[in-house]
Amino acid sequence: MASIIYFLLLTFKGIKALQMTILLMIILLLFFAAQWLQLHMLHYLSSLFLVIWGVFFLLLFQPEFRNILDKVSKLPLFSLIMRKAVSEEEAYINEIIEAVMEMSSRRIGALIVFEQNTDIRNYIENAVILDAAVTRELLVTIFSLNTPLHDGAVVIRNGRIYAARCVLPLPEGANIPREFGTRHRAAVGLSELTDAGVIVISEETKRISFAHRGQFLTRGMNRNEVKDVLYDLLIEKERLGQETLKKEKREEGDGKETP
Repeated sequence: MASIIYFLLLTFKGIKALQMTILLMIILLLFFAAQWLQLHMLHYLSSLFLVIWGVFFLLLFQPEFRNILDKVSKLPLFSLIMRKAVSEEEAYINEIIEAVMEMSSRRIGALIVFEQNTDIRNYIENAVILDAAVTRELLVTIFSLNTPLHDGAVVIRNGRIYAARCVLPLPEGANIPREFGTRHRAAVGLSELTDAGVIVISEETKRISFAHRGQFLTRGMNRNEVKDVLYDLLIEKERLGQETLKKEKREEGDGKETP
Protein backbone atom coordinates (compact mmCIF):
# COMPACT_ATOMS: atom_id res chain seq x y z
CA MET A 1 0.00 0.00 0.00
CA ALA A 2 2.87 2.37 0.80
CA SER A 3 4.38 1.71 -2.61
CA ILE A 4 1.08 2.41 -4.36
CA ILE A 5 0.59 5.67 -2.47
CA TYR A 6 4.19 6.72 -3.23
CA PHE A 7 3.69 5.96 -6.92
CA LEU A 8 0.47 7.97 -7.07
CA LEU A 9 2.09 10.95 -5.35
CA LEU A 10 4.96 10.87 -7.82
CA THR A 11 2.46 10.77 -10.67
CA PHE A 12 0.68 13.85 -9.34
CA LYS A 13 3.96 15.79 -9.53
CA GLY A 14 4.16 17.86 -12.73
CA ILE A 15 0.74 16.67 -13.81
CA LYS A 16 -0.50 17.14 -17.37
CA ALA A 17 -3.57 16.05 -19.31
CA LEU A 18 -2.09 12.72 -20.49
CA GLN A 19 -0.80 11.92 -17.03
CA MET A 20 -4.22 12.71 -15.59
CA THR A 21 -5.82 10.24 -17.98
CA ILE A 22 -3.27 7.53 -17.22
CA LEU A 23 -3.64 8.14 -13.52
CA LEU A 24 -7.43 7.84 -13.75
CA MET A 25 -7.13 4.52 -15.57
CA ILE A 26 -4.73 3.20 -12.90
CA ILE A 27 -7.01 4.27 -10.07
CA LEU A 28 -10.06 2.73 -11.76
CA LEU A 29 -8.14 -0.49 -12.36
CA LEU A 30 -7.17 -0.64 -8.68
CA PHE A 31 -10.73 0.20 -7.66
CA PHE A 32 -12.39 -2.60 -9.65
CA ALA A 33 -9.62 -5.09 -8.91
CA ALA A 34 -9.90 -4.43 -5.18
CA GLN A 35 -13.66 -4.76 -5.38
CA TRP A 36 -13.42 -8.07 -7.24
CA LEU A 37 -10.72 -9.49 -4.94
CA GLN A 38 -12.48 -8.08 -1.85
CA LEU A 39 -9.41 -6.15 -0.72
CA HIS A 40 -11.25 -3.72 1.50
CA MET A 41 -8.35 -1.42 2.37
CA LEU A 42 -7.25 -1.09 -1.24
CA HIS A 43 -10.86 -0.51 -2.30
CA TYR A 44 -11.25 2.25 0.28
CA LEU A 45 -7.98 3.97 -0.70
CA SER A 46 -8.70 3.76 -4.42
CA SER A 47 -12.14 5.34 -3.90
CA LEU A 48 -10.44 8.08 -1.86
CA PHE A 49 -7.94 8.67 -4.66
CA LEU A 50 -10.81 8.94 -7.13
CA VAL A 51 -12.18 11.86 -5.13
CA ILE A 52 -8.72 13.44 -4.93
CA TRP A 53 -8.29 12.95 -8.69
CA GLY A 54 -11.59 14.73 -9.30
CA VAL A 55 -10.52 17.70 -7.19
CA PHE A 56 -7.14 17.93 -8.94
CA PHE A 57 -8.84 17.63 -12.32
CA LEU A 58 -11.16 20.56 -11.59
CA LEU A 59 -8.31 22.69 -10.29
CA LEU A 60 -5.97 21.84 -13.15
CA PHE A 61 -8.48 22.49 -15.92
CA GLN A 62 -10.30 25.39 -14.27
CA PRO A 63 -9.50 27.83 -17.15
CA GLU A 64 -10.82 25.34 -19.71
CA PHE A 65 -14.03 24.80 -17.72
CA ARG A 66 -14.46 28.55 -17.46
CA ASN A 67 -14.13 28.91 -21.22
CA ILE A 68 -16.62 26.09 -21.82
CA LEU A 69 -19.16 27.64 -19.45
CA ASP A 70 -18.64 31.01 -21.07
CA LYS A 71 -19.37 29.54 -24.50
CA VAL A 72 -22.44 27.68 -23.22
CA SER A 73 -23.78 30.84 -21.58
CA LYS A 74 -23.61 32.58 -24.96
CA LEU A 75 -25.90 30.05 -26.64
CA PRO A 76 -29.19 31.72 -27.69
CA LEU A 77 -31.54 29.55 -25.59
CA PHE A 78 -29.36 29.59 -22.49
CA SER A 79 -28.76 33.33 -22.78
CA LEU A 80 -32.48 34.00 -23.12
CA ILE A 81 -33.34 32.04 -19.97
CA MET A 82 -30.51 33.53 -17.91
CA ARG A 83 -31.10 37.05 -19.15
CA LYS A 84 -34.73 36.96 -18.10
CA ALA A 85 -33.98 35.62 -14.60
CA VAL A 86 -31.07 37.96 -13.98
CA SER A 87 -32.81 41.01 -15.42
CA GLU A 88 -35.81 40.60 -13.11
CA GLU A 89 -33.60 40.18 -10.07
CA GLU A 90 -31.31 43.04 -11.01
CA ALA A 91 -34.24 45.32 -11.78
CA TYR A 92 -35.72 44.71 -8.32
CA ILE A 93 -32.42 45.39 -6.55
CA ASN A 94 -31.56 48.37 -8.75
CA GLU A 95 -34.87 50.04 -7.89
CA ILE A 96 -33.98 49.81 -4.19
CA ILE A 97 -30.43 51.06 -4.79
CA GLU A 98 -31.64 54.05 -6.78
CA ALA A 99 -34.22 54.90 -4.13
CA VAL A 100 -31.67 54.63 -1.32
CA MET A 101 -29.11 56.80 -3.09
CA GLU A 102 -31.69 59.43 -4.02
CA MET A 103 -33.07 59.64 -0.48
CA SER A 104 -29.54 59.91 0.88
CA SER A 105 -28.66 62.78 -1.47
CA ARG A 106 -31.91 64.60 -0.60
CA ARG A 107 -31.52 64.02 3.16
CA ILE A 108 -34.70 61.95 3.36
CA GLY A 109 -34.67 59.71 6.41
CA ALA A 110 -35.71 56.13 5.72
CA LEU A 111 -35.97 52.74 7.37
CA ILE A 112 -36.25 49.77 5.01
CA VAL A 113 -36.68 46.25 6.39
CA PHE A 114 -35.95 43.16 4.30
CA GLU A 115 -37.82 40.22 5.77
CA GLN A 116 -35.87 36.98 5.67
CA ASN A 117 -36.99 33.62 7.08
CA THR A 118 -38.47 34.96 10.33
CA ASP A 119 -42.03 36.26 10.01
CA ILE A 120 -41.89 39.79 11.45
CA ARG A 121 -45.62 40.49 11.58
CA ASN A 122 -45.53 40.10 15.37
CA TYR A 123 -42.88 42.82 15.63
CA ILE A 124 -44.52 45.59 13.60
CA GLU A 125 -47.37 47.78 14.81
CA ASN A 126 -49.81 50.15 13.12
CA ALA A 127 -48.68 48.94 9.71
CA VAL A 128 -50.44 49.95 6.52
CA ILE A 129 -50.53 46.96 4.17
CA LEU A 130 -49.58 47.91 0.60
CA ASP A 131 -48.44 44.73 -1.20
CA ALA A 132 -47.05 46.86 -4.03
CA ALA A 133 -44.25 46.42 -6.54
CA VAL A 134 -40.88 47.85 -5.50
CA THR A 135 -40.12 51.03 -7.43
CA ARG A 136 -37.80 53.92 -6.77
CA GLU A 137 -40.62 56.43 -7.08
CA LEU A 138 -42.83 54.66 -4.55
CA LEU A 139 -40.10 54.27 -1.95
CA VAL A 140 -39.03 57.91 -2.24
CA THR A 141 -42.64 59.07 -2.05
CA ILE A 142 -43.37 57.00 1.05
CA PHE A 143 -40.46 58.48 3.01
CA SER A 144 -40.79 62.04 1.74
CA LEU A 145 -41.61 64.54 4.47
CA ASN A 146 -45.28 65.37 5.15
CA THR A 147 -46.60 62.29 3.38
CA PRO A 148 -49.02 60.08 5.38
CA LEU A 149 -46.69 57.07 5.45
CA HIS A 150 -43.28 58.68 5.95
CA ASP A 151 -43.11 58.07 9.69
CA GLY A 152 -42.05 54.48 10.38
CA ALA A 153 -40.50 51.65 8.43
CA VAL A 154 -41.21 49.95 5.13
CA VAL A 155 -41.18 46.15 5.09
CA ILE A 156 -40.16 44.38 1.88
CA ARG A 157 -41.31 40.78 1.64
CA ASN A 158 -40.72 38.41 -1.30
CA GLY A 159 -39.67 41.22 -3.61
CA ARG A 160 -42.68 43.45 -2.87
CA ILE A 161 -43.41 46.34 -0.53
CA TYR A 162 -45.54 44.51 2.01
CA ALA A 163 -46.26 47.31 4.50
CA ALA A 164 -45.42 50.90 5.39
CA ARG A 165 -45.60 53.08 8.52
CA CYS A 166 -44.42 50.16 10.65
CA VAL A 167 -43.38 50.80 14.24
CA LEU A 168 -40.42 48.61 15.11
CA PRO A 169 -39.36 47.45 18.58
CA LEU A 170 -36.53 49.34 20.27
CA PRO A 171 -33.54 47.37 21.59
CA GLU A 172 -33.42 46.41 25.22
CA GLY A 173 -29.62 46.54 25.47
CA ALA A 174 -27.87 49.67 26.65
CA ASN A 175 -24.79 49.27 24.45
CA ILE A 176 -26.04 51.48 21.61
CA PRO A 177 -24.23 54.82 21.15
CA ARG A 178 -26.18 57.89 22.18
CA GLU A 179 -25.76 59.54 18.78
CA PHE A 180 -28.05 56.93 17.28
CA GLY A 181 -31.55 58.23 16.59
CA THR A 182 -34.85 56.39 16.80
CA ARG A 183 -34.50 54.90 13.31
CA HIS A 184 -31.08 53.42 14.04
CA ARG A 185 -32.19 52.07 17.41
CA ALA A 186 -35.29 50.51 15.84
CA ALA A 187 -33.15 48.89 13.14
CA VAL A 188 -30.90 47.29 15.75
CA GLY A 189 -33.92 46.29 17.82
CA LEU A 190 -35.59 44.38 15.00
CA SER A 191 -32.34 42.77 13.87
CA GLU A 192 -31.82 41.51 17.42
CA LEU A 193 -35.19 39.73 17.41
CA THR A 194 -35.25 38.44 13.82
CA ASP A 195 -32.94 37.61 10.93
CA ALA A 196 -34.18 40.61 8.92
CA GLY A 197 -31.73 43.02 7.33
CA VAL A 198 -32.42 46.74 7.79
CA ILE A 199 -31.15 49.71 5.80
CA VAL A 200 -31.23 53.08 7.57
CA ILE A 201 -30.78 56.50 5.97
CA SER A 202 -30.01 59.42 8.25
CA GLU A 203 -31.63 62.71 7.29
CA GLU A 204 -29.08 64.64 9.38
CA THR A 205 -25.86 63.11 8.01
CA LYS A 206 -27.11 61.43 4.78
CA ARG A 207 -25.23 58.32 5.90
CA ILE A 208 -26.53 54.91 4.81
CA SER A 209 -26.23 52.11 7.36
CA PHE A 210 -27.07 48.43 7.41
CA ALA A 211 -28.12 46.48 10.51
CA HIS A 212 -28.18 42.69 10.74
CA ARG A 213 -28.01 40.19 13.58
CA GLY A 214 -28.26 42.86 16.24
CA GLN A 215 -25.48 45.16 15.07
CA PHE A 216 -24.51 47.64 12.37
CA LEU A 217 -22.30 45.71 9.98
CA THR A 218 -21.75 48.72 7.75
CA ARG A 219 -22.15 52.47 8.28
CA GLY A 220 -21.70 55.24 5.74
CA MET A 221 -22.13 52.96 2.72
CA ASN A 222 -21.59 54.04 -0.89
CA ARG A 223 -23.49 52.73 -3.92
CA ASN A 224 -21.30 49.68 -4.45
CA GLU A 225 -21.51 48.70 -0.79
CA VAL A 226 -25.31 49.02 -0.83
CA LYS A 227 -25.39 46.81 -3.93
CA ASP A 228 -23.15 44.19 -2.33
CA VAL A 229 -25.26 44.11 0.84
CA LEU A 230 -28.53 43.74 -1.05
CA TYR A 231 -27.20 41.03 -3.36
CA ASP A 232 -25.82 39.04 -0.44
CA LEU A 233 -29.00 39.43 1.59
CA LEU A 234 -31.66 38.88 -1.07
CA ILE A 235 -29.96 36.19 -3.15
CA GLU A 236 -29.15 34.22 0.01
CA LYS A 237 -32.81 34.46 1.06
CA GLU A 238 -33.96 33.11 -2.31
CA ARG A 239 -31.52 30.18 -2.08
CA LEU A 240 -32.65 29.29 1.45
CA GLY A 241 -36.28 29.63 0.42
CA GLN A 242 -35.80 27.17 -2.42
CA GLU A 243 -34.07 24.71 -0.08
CA THR A 244 -36.90 25.04 2.45
CA LEU A 245 -39.50 24.43 -0.26
CA LYS A 246 -37.66 21.30 -1.44
CA LYS A 247 -37.42 20.06 2.15
CA GLU A 248 -41.16 20.59 2.72
CA LYS A 249 -41.97 18.70 -0.47
CA ARG A 250 -39.76 15.82 0.61
CA GLU A 251 -41.43 15.74 4.01
CA GLU A 252 -44.86 15.74 2.38
CA GLY A 253 -43.79 12.84 0.17
CA ASP A 254 -42.48 10.91 3.17
CA GLY A 255 -45.74 11.57 5.03
CA LYS A 256 -47.81 10.17 2.20
CA GLU A 257 -45.72 7.01 2.06
CA THR A 258 -46.04 6.46 5.81
CA PRO A 259 -48.99 4.08 6.53
